[in-house]
Amino acid sequence: MKKTILAVAIPAVLFAGSASAVEILKSEEGSVDFYGHLRTELKAGVDTVDADDKKIDGTTTLGAGSSRAGLSASYAIGEGINAIGLFEFGISGNGGALENRLHYAGFDGDFGMLTFGRQWTHQDDYGSADQSYFFGGTALRYTAESGGLHDNLVKYKFNGESFGVGASYGLDEDESAAELYEIFVDGNIAGLGLIAGYAGEKDNVGVTETLETAAWTLQADYSIGDLYLKGSYYNNEYTQQNDKITEDALGLGGVYSFGKTALYGGYEYVSFDGTVGGVDISSSDIKDNSSVFYLGVEHKFNSWARVYAEYAYLDGTTLGVTNNETGVDIGPTRFDKASTVAAGMRVYW
Repeated sequence: MKKTILAVAIPAVLFAGSASAVEILKSEEGSVDFYGHLRTELKAGVDTVDADDKKIDGTTTLGAGSSRAGLSASYAIGEGINAIGLFEFGISGNGGALENRLHYAGFDGDFGMLTFGRQWTHQDDYGSADQSYFFGGTALRYTAESGGLHDNLVKYKFNGESFGVGASYGLDEDESAAELYEIFVDGNIAGLGLIAGYAGEKDNVGVTETLETAAWTLQADYSIGDLYLKGSYYNNEYTQQNDKITEDALGLGGVYSFGKTALYGGYEYVSFDGTVGGVDISSSDIKDNSSVFYLGVEHKFNSWARVYAEYAYLDGTTLGVTNNETGVDIGPTRFDKASTVAAGMRVYW
Protein backbone atom coordinates (compact mmCIF):
# COMPACT_ATOMS: atom_id res chain seq x y z
CA MET A 1 0.00 0.00 0.00
CA LYS A 2 1.07 3.60 -0.51
CA LYS A 3 2.11 4.86 2.91
CA THR A 4 0.46 8.26 2.87
CA ILE A 5 -1.94 10.14 5.10
CA LEU A 6 -3.94 12.64 3.09
CA ALA A 7 -4.13 16.17 4.43
CA VAL A 8 -7.89 15.79 4.46
CA ALA A 9 -8.69 12.28 5.63
CA ILE A 10 -10.98 9.93 3.73
CA PRO A 11 -14.55 10.78 4.77
CA ALA A 12 -16.78 8.28 6.53
CA VAL A 13 -19.82 6.93 4.70
CA LEU A 14 -22.99 8.62 5.87
CA PHE A 15 -25.75 6.21 6.86
CA ALA A 16 -24.00 2.83 7.03
CA GLY A 17 -25.45 0.01 5.00
CA SER A 18 -26.71 -0.34 1.46
CA ALA A 19 -29.10 -2.35 -0.63
CA SER A 20 -29.02 -6.12 -0.35
CA ALA A 21 -26.19 -7.79 -2.22
CA VAL A 22 -26.83 -10.04 -5.22
CA GLU A 23 -26.99 -13.65 -4.07
CA ILE A 24 -24.78 -15.82 -6.28
CA LEU A 25 -24.95 -19.07 -4.32
CA LYS A 26 -27.09 -20.21 -1.41
CA SER A 27 -27.35 -23.67 0.13
CA GLU A 28 -27.70 -25.27 3.53
CA GLU A 29 -23.93 -25.08 3.90
CA GLY A 30 -23.56 -21.36 3.18
CA SER A 31 -23.78 -18.52 0.68
CA VAL A 32 -21.79 -16.26 -1.67
CA ASP A 33 -22.88 -12.66 -2.37
CA PHE A 34 -21.81 -10.07 -4.95
CA TYR A 35 -22.06 -6.48 -3.70
CA GLY A 36 -20.86 -3.01 -4.57
CA HIS A 37 -21.69 0.56 -5.46
CA LEU A 38 -20.79 3.05 -8.17
CA ARG A 39 -19.95 6.65 -7.35
CA THR A 40 -19.87 9.75 -9.51
CA GLU A 41 -18.54 12.89 -7.84
CA LEU A 42 -18.13 16.51 -8.96
CA LYS A 43 -15.75 18.55 -6.77
CA ALA A 44 -14.94 22.23 -7.06
CA GLY A 45 -11.25 23.04 -6.67
CA VAL A 46 -10.00 24.04 -3.21
CA ASP A 47 -7.45 26.86 -3.15
CA THR A 48 -4.40 26.24 -0.93
CA VAL A 49 -1.49 28.46 0.18
CA ASP A 50 2.21 27.64 -0.17
CA ALA A 51 5.07 28.44 2.24
CA ASP A 52 5.40 31.95 0.75
CA ASP A 53 1.68 32.70 1.25
CA LYS A 54 1.07 32.39 -2.48
CA LYS A 55 -2.34 31.08 -3.47
CA ILE A 56 -2.44 27.84 -5.46
CA ASP A 57 -5.67 27.47 -7.43
CA GLY A 58 -7.58 24.25 -6.95
CA THR A 59 -8.75 22.05 -9.83
CA THR A 60 -12.38 21.11 -10.41
CA THR A 61 -12.77 17.38 -10.99
CA LEU A 62 -15.46 14.95 -12.15
CA GLY A 63 -14.60 11.36 -11.30
CA ALA A 64 -15.57 7.94 -10.05
CA GLY A 65 -14.89 8.64 -6.37
CA SER A 66 -14.06 5.32 -4.76
CA SER A 67 -16.42 2.98 -6.61
CA ARG A 68 -16.01 -0.64 -5.56
CA ALA A 69 -17.42 -4.16 -5.78
CA GLY A 70 -16.69 -7.41 -4.04
CA LEU A 71 -17.53 -10.99 -3.18
CA SER A 72 -18.31 -12.22 0.33
CA ALA A 73 -18.71 -15.84 1.39
CA SER A 74 -19.88 -17.61 4.55
CA TYR A 75 -20.00 -21.39 5.12
CA ALA A 76 -21.03 -23.33 8.23
CA ILE A 77 -18.19 -25.55 9.45
CA GLY A 78 -19.51 -26.45 12.89
CA GLU A 79 -22.20 -25.72 15.46
CA GLY A 80 -22.48 -21.91 15.43
CA ILE A 81 -19.16 -21.45 13.60
CA ASN A 82 -18.75 -20.17 10.04
CA ALA A 83 -15.78 -19.86 7.73
CA ILE A 84 -15.91 -16.44 6.06
CA GLY A 85 -14.01 -14.62 3.35
CA LEU A 86 -14.17 -11.37 1.41
CA PHE A 87 -12.49 -9.94 -1.67
CA GLU A 88 -13.10 -6.36 -2.80
CA PHE A 89 -11.72 -4.39 -5.74
CA GLY A 90 -12.02 -0.71 -6.59
CA ILE A 91 -11.39 1.77 -9.39
CA SER A 92 -8.35 4.03 -8.95
CA GLY A 93 -6.88 6.92 -10.89
CA ASN A 94 -8.04 8.61 -14.07
CA GLY A 95 -7.30 5.47 -16.07
CA GLY A 96 -9.89 3.49 -14.15
CA ALA A 97 -7.51 0.66 -13.26
CA LEU A 98 -8.80 -2.04 -10.93
CA GLU A 99 -7.00 -2.50 -7.62
CA ASN A 100 -7.35 -4.83 -4.67
CA ARG A 101 -8.96 -2.99 -1.74
CA LEU A 102 -9.67 -5.84 0.69
CA HIS A 103 -8.74 -9.52 0.88
CA TYR A 104 -9.26 -11.53 4.06
CA ALA A 105 -10.58 -14.79 5.48
CA GLY A 106 -11.46 -16.04 8.95
CA PHE A 107 -14.18 -17.30 11.27
CA ASP A 108 -17.24 -15.95 13.04
CA GLY A 109 -19.70 -17.24 15.60
CA ASP A 110 -20.93 -16.59 19.13
CA PHE A 111 -17.33 -15.90 20.13
CA GLY A 112 -17.13 -12.96 17.71
CA MET A 113 -15.28 -12.53 14.41
CA LEU A 114 -11.61 -13.32 13.77
CA THR A 115 -10.15 -12.40 10.37
CA PHE A 116 -6.73 -12.40 8.70
CA GLY A 117 -5.46 -10.36 5.75
CA ARG A 118 -5.80 -6.99 4.06
CA GLN A 119 -8.61 -5.18 5.86
CA TRP A 120 -9.78 -1.98 7.53
CA THR A 121 -8.34 -1.19 10.94
CA HIS A 122 -10.51 -0.69 14.01
CA GLN A 123 -9.61 3.00 13.83
CA ASP A 124 -11.41 3.17 10.51
CA ASP A 125 -14.35 1.07 11.74
CA TYR A 126 -14.97 3.23 14.80
CA GLY A 127 -14.14 6.44 12.96
CA SER A 128 -14.86 9.83 14.51
CA ALA A 129 -17.73 12.32 14.62
CA ASP A 130 -17.43 12.87 10.86
CA GLN A 131 -20.78 12.69 9.04
CA SER A 132 -19.64 14.09 5.70
CA TYR A 133 -19.29 12.61 2.24
CA PHE A 134 -16.38 14.79 1.13
CA PHE A 135 -14.60 17.26 3.39
CA GLY A 136 -14.77 15.98 6.95
CA GLY A 137 -12.46 13.46 8.57
CA THR A 138 -9.64 15.76 9.67
CA ALA A 139 -10.46 15.01 13.33
CA LEU A 140 -9.86 11.29 12.77
CA ARG A 141 -6.10 11.14 13.41
CA TYR A 142 -5.08 7.81 11.94
CA THR A 143 -1.81 6.15 12.87
CA ALA A 144 0.71 7.63 10.46
CA GLU A 145 1.80 4.62 8.40
CA SER A 146 -1.17 2.24 8.38
CA GLY A 147 -3.88 4.84 8.04
CA GLY A 148 -7.25 3.10 7.86
CA LEU A 149 -6.00 -0.04 6.10
CA HIS A 150 -3.37 -2.67 6.89
CA ASP A 151 -2.10 -5.35 4.51
CA ASN A 152 -1.27 -7.99 7.15
CA LEU A 153 -3.86 -7.59 9.90
CA VAL A 154 -5.09 -10.11 12.47
CA LYS A 155 -8.38 -8.61 13.64
CA TYR A 156 -10.90 -9.61 16.31
CA LYS A 157 -14.35 -8.11 17.03
CA PHE A 158 -16.97 -9.12 19.57
CA ASN A 159 -20.43 -7.53 19.75
CA GLY A 160 -22.44 -8.14 22.92
CA GLU A 161 -25.93 -6.91 23.78
CA SER A 162 -24.73 -3.64 25.29
CA PHE A 163 -20.97 -3.59 24.70
CA GLY A 164 -18.31 -4.55 22.18
CA VAL A 165 -14.58 -5.17 22.05
CA GLY A 166 -12.19 -4.84 19.13
CA ALA A 167 -8.50 -5.75 19.00
CA SER A 168 -5.98 -6.22 16.22
CA TYR A 169 -2.32 -6.80 15.46
CA GLY A 170 -0.67 -5.85 12.18
CA LEU A 171 2.45 -7.80 11.17
CA ASP A 172 5.34 -5.88 9.65
CA GLU A 173 6.27 -8.89 7.46
CA ASP A 174 9.99 -8.16 7.14
CA GLU A 175 9.38 -4.40 7.42
CA SER A 176 7.09 -4.28 4.39
CA ALA A 177 4.44 -2.60 6.57
CA ALA A 178 4.11 -0.99 9.97
CA GLU A 179 3.73 -3.10 13.11
CA LEU A 180 0.29 -2.10 14.40
CA TYR A 181 -1.69 -2.85 17.55
CA GLU A 182 -5.19 -1.66 18.52
CA ILE A 183 -7.70 -2.07 21.32
CA PHE A 184 -11.19 -0.53 21.31
CA VAL A 185 -14.24 -0.89 23.55
CA ASP A 186 -17.76 0.42 23.00
CA GLY A 187 -20.96 0.37 25.00
CA ASN A 188 -24.38 1.90 25.47
CA ILE A 189 -25.69 3.43 28.70
CA ALA A 190 -29.32 4.62 28.66
CA GLY A 191 -29.14 5.38 24.96
CA LEU A 192 -25.75 7.10 25.14
CA GLY A 193 -23.19 5.36 22.94
CA LEU A 194 -19.58 5.45 24.17
CA ILE A 195 -16.30 4.48 22.47
CA ALA A 196 -12.75 4.42 23.81
CA GLY A 197 -9.74 3.16 21.90
CA TYR A 198 -5.98 3.14 21.45
CA ALA A 199 -3.82 2.42 18.40
CA GLY A 200 -0.03 2.33 18.25
CA GLU A 201 2.45 1.46 15.54
CA LYS A 202 6.14 1.26 14.81
CA ASP A 203 7.74 1.35 11.39
CA ASN A 204 11.37 1.37 10.29
CA VAL A 205 11.77 4.05 7.62
CA GLY A 206 15.00 4.66 5.78
CA VAL A 207 18.24 3.14 7.03
CA THR A 208 18.39 4.31 10.64
CA GLU A 209 15.07 6.03 11.37
CA THR A 210 11.98 4.68 13.10
CA LEU A 211 8.55 6.31 13.08
CA GLU A 212 6.34 5.58 16.08
CA THR A 213 2.73 6.66 16.49
CA ALA A 214 0.41 6.53 19.49
CA ALA A 215 -3.24 7.55 19.07
CA TRP A 216 -6.19 7.32 21.44
CA THR A 217 -9.79 8.45 21.21
CA LEU A 218 -12.95 9.06 23.24
CA GLN A 219 -16.32 9.33 21.47
CA ALA A 220 -20.00 9.63 22.35
CA ASP A 221 -23.21 9.66 20.35
CA TYR A 222 -26.91 10.10 21.08
CA SER A 223 -30.20 10.07 19.15
CA ILE A 224 -33.18 12.32 19.90
CA GLY A 225 -36.05 11.39 17.62
CA ASP A 226 -34.90 12.05 14.05
CA LEU A 227 -31.75 13.87 15.21
CA TYR A 228 -28.43 12.01 15.59
CA LEU A 229 -25.47 13.69 17.32
CA LYS A 230 -21.87 12.57 17.79
CA GLY A 231 -18.72 14.02 19.31
CA SER A 232 -15.14 12.71 19.20
CA TYR A 233 -11.73 13.58 20.62
CA TYR A 234 -8.42 12.27 19.28
CA ASN A 235 -4.89 12.66 20.61
CA ASN A 236 -2.09 11.52 18.33
CA GLU A 237 1.69 11.62 18.74
CA TYR A 238 4.34 11.08 16.04
CA THR A 239 7.95 10.45 17.05
CA GLN A 240 10.84 10.14 14.58
CA GLN A 241 14.42 10.61 15.82
CA ASN A 242 14.57 14.18 17.21
CA ASP A 243 11.18 15.20 15.82
CA LYS A 244 7.99 14.87 17.82
CA ILE A 245 4.51 16.13 16.96
CA THR A 246 1.46 16.02 19.22
CA GLU A 247 -2.03 16.56 17.80
CA ASP A 248 -5.35 17.21 19.53
CA ALA A 249 -8.50 16.88 17.43
CA LEU A 250 -12.12 17.64 18.28
CA GLY A 251 -15.04 16.70 16.04
CA LEU A 252 -18.77 17.43 16.32
CA GLY A 253 -21.32 16.13 13.83
CA GLY A 254 -25.04 15.65 13.41
CA VAL A 255 -27.71 14.32 11.03
CA TYR A 256 -31.41 15.29 10.93
CA SER A 257 -33.59 12.95 8.86
CA PHE A 258 -37.06 13.64 7.47
CA GLY A 259 -38.50 11.05 5.15
CA LYS A 260 -36.03 10.13 2.43
CA THR A 261 -34.01 13.34 2.90
CA ALA A 262 -31.43 14.23 5.52
CA LEU A 263 -29.47 17.34 6.47
CA TYR A 264 -26.02 16.83 7.98
CA GLY A 265 -23.23 19.04 9.23
CA GLY A 266 -20.21 19.22 11.46
CA TYR A 267 -17.21 21.11 12.76
CA GLU A 268 -13.66 19.80 13.22
CA TYR A 269 -10.72 21.48 14.94
CA VAL A 270 -7.16 20.12 15.01
CA SER A 271 -4.19 21.71 16.78
CA PHE A 272 -0.59 20.47 16.78
CA ASP A 273 2.69 21.26 18.48
CA GLY A 274 6.27 19.98 18.46
CA THR A 275 9.25 20.01 16.10
CA VAL A 276 9.58 19.32 12.36
CA GLY A 277 13.07 19.06 10.89
CA GLY A 278 14.47 20.23 14.20
CA VAL A 279 12.42 23.45 14.07
CA ASP A 280 9.83 24.25 16.73
CA ILE A 281 6.43 24.57 15.05
CA SER A 282 5.52 27.55 17.24
CA SER A 283 8.47 29.51 15.79
CA SER A 284 7.66 28.66 12.15
CA ASP A 285 5.42 30.51 9.70
CA ILE A 286 2.79 27.77 9.48
CA LYS A 287 -0.41 28.08 11.43
CA ASP A 288 -0.53 25.40 14.12
CA ASN A 289 -4.23 24.52 13.82
CA SER A 290 -7.00 23.92 11.33
CA SER A 291 -10.77 24.35 11.23
CA VAL A 292 -13.22 22.58 8.93
CA PHE A 293 -16.95 23.30 8.78
CA TYR A 294 -19.21 21.35 6.43
CA LEU A 295 -22.94 21.32 5.68
CA GLY A 296 -24.74 18.99 3.32
CA VAL A 297 -27.97 17.41 2.16
CA GLU A 298 -28.69 13.84 1.05
CA HIS A 299 -31.72 12.34 -0.66
CA LYS A 300 -32.26 8.58 -0.93
CA PHE A 301 -34.59 7.71 -3.79
CA ASN A 302 -34.71 4.16 -2.44
CA SER A 303 -32.28 1.62 -1.02
CA TRP A 304 -30.48 1.45 -4.38
CA ALA A 305 -29.75 5.08 -5.26
CA ARG A 306 -28.99 8.41 -3.59
CA VAL A 307 -27.70 11.92 -4.39
CA TYR A 308 -25.94 14.38 -2.12
CA ALA A 309 -24.32 17.82 -2.09
CA GLU A 310 -21.97 19.47 0.39
CA TYR A 311 -20.40 22.84 1.22
CA ALA A 312 -17.20 23.24 3.25
CA TYR A 313 -15.17 26.05 4.81
CA LEU A 314 -11.49 25.28 5.52
CA ASP A 315 -8.92 27.41 7.32
CA GLY A 316 -5.47 26.76 8.79
CA THR A 317 -2.86 24.03 8.40
CA THR A 318 -3.39 20.28 8.23
CA LEU A 319 -0.37 17.99 8.59
CA GLY A 320 0.32 15.08 6.25
CA VAL A 321 2.80 12.25 6.74
CA THR A 322 4.43 10.69 3.66
CA ASN A 323 6.83 7.75 3.62
CA ASN A 324 9.69 7.72 1.11
CA GLU A 325 12.84 5.63 0.56
CA THR A 326 15.02 7.64 2.96
CA GLY A 327 12.57 8.48 5.73
CA VAL A 328 9.25 10.06 6.61
CA ASP A 329 8.44 13.61 5.55
CA ILE A 330 5.94 15.60 7.61
CA GLY A 331 4.62 18.54 5.67
CA PRO A 332 1.63 20.90 5.91
CA THR A 333 -1.26 21.68 3.58
CA ARG A 334 -2.50 25.21 4.18
CA PHE A 335 -5.93 26.74 3.61
CA ASP A 336 -6.71 30.44 3.93
CA LYS A 337 -10.44 30.81 4.61
CA ALA A 338 -11.25 28.65 1.57
CA SER A 339 -14.77 27.64 0.56
CA THR A 340 -15.69 24.77 -1.73
CA VAL A 341 -18.61 22.61 -2.84
CA ALA A 342 -19.11 19.09 -4.14
CA ALA A 343 -21.94 16.84 -5.29
CA GLY A 344 -22.28 13.16 -5.96
CA MET A 345 -24.47 10.16 -6.71
CA ARG A 346 -24.29 6.50 -5.71
CA VAL A 347 -25.96 3.42 -7.15
CA TYR A 348 -25.83 0.27 -4.98
CA TRP A 349 -26.39 -3.44 -5.50
